[in-house]
Amino acid sequence: MLRVAISAEGSTEREFISSVLQPYFSDKNIFVYPVDLRGNVSIDKAMPELNKLLYNYDAVTTLYDF
Repeated sequence: MLRVAISAEGSTEREFISSVLQPYFSDKNIFVYPVDLRGNVSIDKAMPELNKLLYNYDAVTTLYDF
């Protein structure tokens, strides 16, 4: 089992993770968790959140559209 946090910019990205990525990866024993930053993402806003996620998940990635 692999737990992956995906830091997402807002509700649209969170919905994509929940409806498309979660079902696809759960069959492969990979569990993805969306983390919604509630829009207006900047490096200064994302970095502290990403640092917290690194210690709680096996892998961390992002889904932002700057």
